[in-house]
Amino acid sequence: MFKQKTIKELKEARKQYEEELACLLGNIPEARTEYETLSGIAVKGVYTPLDIAGSDYSRDIAFPGQYPYTRGLFPAGFRSRRWNVRQVVGLGTAEETNQRWKYLLAQGQTALAVVGAVKNAMGGYGYDTDDERTIGFAGKDGIQTDTLYDFETLFDGIDLTKASIHIITSSAMALACYIAVAEQRGIPLSQLRGSMSNQVRPSRECFDIIEYCAQNVPNFNATYIDVRNIREAGCNAPQEIGFGVALGIAAAEAMAERGVDIDQFAPRVTWFVNSGPEFFEEVAKFRAMRRLWARTMRQKYGARDPRSWRMRAHVQTYAPSLTYQQPLNNIVRSALYALAAVLGGAQSMSVNSFDEVLAIPSELSATISVRTQQMIYFESGVAEVADPLGGSYYVEWLTDRLEEEAARIVDEIQARGGAFKARAWMEQQVRAEAIKRQRELDTRKRIRVGVNAYEEEDDLQLKLVTSADLPLLYEYDPTMRDKQIARLNKARQMRDPARVEQAKRMLYEAFQSGKNMMPTLIEAVKAYLSSGELAEVCRQALGTSNDYFFYDKIDFFPAS
Repeated sequence: MFKQKTIKELKEARKQYEEELACLLGNIPEARTEYETLSGIAVKGVYTPLDIAGSDYSRDIAFPGQYPYTRGLFPAGFRSRRWNVRQVVGLGTAEETNQRWKYLLAQGQTALAVVGAVKNAMGGYGYDTDDERTIGFAGKDGIQTDTLYDFETLFDGIDLTKASIHIITSSAMALACYIAVAEQRGIPLSQLRGSMSNQVRPSRECFDIIEYCAQNVPNFNATYIDVRNIREAGCNAPQEIGFGVALGIAAAEAMAERGVDIDQFAPRVTWFVNSGPEFFEEVAKFRAMRRLWARTMRQKYGARDPRSWRMRAHVQTYAPSLTYQQPLNNIVRSALYALAAVLGGAQSMSVNSFDEVLAIPSELSATISVRTQQMIYFESGVAEVADPLGGSYYVEWLTDRLEEEAARIVDEIQARGGAFKARAWMEQQVRAEAIKRQRELDTRKRIRVGVNAYEEEDDLQLKLVTSADLPLLYEYDPTMRDKQIARLNKARQMRDPARVEQAKRMLYEAFQSGKNMMPTLIEAVKAYLSSGELAEVCRQALGTSNDYFFYDKIDFFPAS
């Protein structure tokens, strides 16, 4: 990249600079002479062309929209395509969530996402709301959905052909209901878009969903590489990249065994990625992640379709650093994390609200999160240039360093038999990083403002946010469970008993046969079978020990 004499001159100049710098720092007792990123990568005080002398622009960086997509997926960056502005919603019943969706759309949100309550179908355990095991959970931590009736209400007034909707669940029932609503509206499945959190995991349910959508719903993103929750459980940036690529490889190989070609599978893969502290490392992480995925799909697995090489990511800002103390500081934290995601080239983003450590986000806090993304787009100027940090000696060096370390991790996982077989090793790596991170906070090697530095005994921010005189936090309404039980009973009353029994029989046979469950499941939800009824048929057909085949919503690495 540089003429030989220029390199020689640079080396001499840098040596002189470093000598002068050492002398200067030697006279400043409090000066920092060593620094590591959050992932433990040692960082120098300054970077020059010498640090990226081994890079080849065409091979490693290229232009935006060109393989290996280091600089982003689109030639014009955000000038041609703004990232999707999402905020996760999951309130009480389908009615409350539908209302919050419409409110946020009116505030300028451009895409939708919904999270299900823990103890029902969208959360994956197959309990109906009137089951006593849902007491204390129903409607508290996400939308409560028992039957197709709830999905009909949820999507009321929402154009499924235009809205970008993400359903946060691995549940095949949720997908079946989404498809059933589309068919009610006469929408051809070939035109149905959207996505779901069908996390890559070794289960029949996961791969039945992928296979069915590859063959019948080609524009639906049915595969989900979730490294956001792995990151929030404690892993570092190279692990986030490496674990994600390894999970993608495991899914591609599993689908190949089912006869699904890599170019049927890979174009519909979406990633769920984190953006958090260590600003430049996060920017470089997105660039390295895209590049390693592109090279893996094209060079190692022979994908021919350029769409298979493109790593499309939804980004959520980092939650573990949000604090109970001085909670308004979280607005600034999340804004910085969001800016890093934009500079890294995110396609979709949700910004954690400042009150999430205290309660489900309120209308106020959710609106501030939407406004944060709008200010970054309209007021900062960073969206006017594709990959504006590209060419930074530091960013390019860090991108290379992260890719190298992530590739090493992928090789280690593959040597251990792939992501599914190496799960225990991966979990151990995450735990080790989590412990290291906590020790750094405990020893004040890393500062968290308001927690281990600049604490306030009289926390005015917390007083303001939790004041009864100025209610800013969302409050859980325990009557939501009663309301949802009434909705469930209404669905039961309006359905045809004979059709219900027929659907149960057909579903039982589908589970036992080992054939793809999706076609029969879609017919079952159209008969308004409930989450609990579907789970019970599964248990009868497969036995309780195999219950996870159908309702497996355990994160590959649960966030802690």
